[in-house]
Amino acid sequence: MPATVISPPIQLWLDPVDRTAAEQMAMDEALFRITEQEGISFARFYRWHRPGFTFGYFDKASCYVEGAVRRFTGGGLVEHGKDLTFLLTLPRTSKIFPEPAELRYRTIHDAIGRALHIAGLTVSRDSSSPTRATGPCFQNPVSEDLLDPATGEKIGGGAQRRTRQGIIHQGSLRIPPPFHSLDSPWTAKFTDLLSGTTVPVFPEMMDRAENEAATLSRNRYSSAAWNHKR
Repeated sequence: MPATVISPPIQLWLDPVDRTAAEQMAMDEALFRITEQEGISFARFYRWHRPGFTFGYFDKASCYVEGAVRRFTGGGLVEHGKDLTFLLTLPRTSKIFPEPAELRYRTIHDAIGRALHIAGLTVSRDSSSPTRATGPCFQNPVSEDLLDPATGEKIGGGAQRRTRQGIIHQGSLRIPPPFHSLDSPWTAKFTDLLSGTTVPVFPEMMDRAENEAATLSRNRYSSAAWNHKR
């Protein structure tokens, strides 16, 4: 799985803060808005201190569990709690911005696979024909998902959305300790493979995102208008 530098330097945020599902999704979108406005790439890794559920933007809330939060991206239902979740944002200047979705997923998941392999965990990538993710995400592997090569079970997936100004990718990984800890060194290796340069997230960007996320969480991700719009 070759490394491909496709992004400007990535600001990496290993975020330990306990947030609700609505607050997590709001923070992801807040960082993406900065990417759209400033052309900056971010990667935020975070864990869940409490169980939660998210589902894709284009799906019906009635199909899922009570309290599930609609993501800004697509995909199926994801149960959070034991997974390591991450956000990756890329500006329109990224080399993969004009590429089709399948290639964008492949590039990102190849970098994850390579970083994990260097750290000592081998994963494989689903090479089946592309299909749309529906229903519980980890019960329905689709093309480019990450698999346990020993069992064939899905251990990693993601959802994306591309706007005129950037790409937002939200991923979930069910990988064994110690690889799912925030301080596992493979996370910085992953961003290095994509950008060539990883730097800690700038404090001013954290503050800006926190302020934006508070508004988004209150007005969007905690609202029935957003979560039950379909």
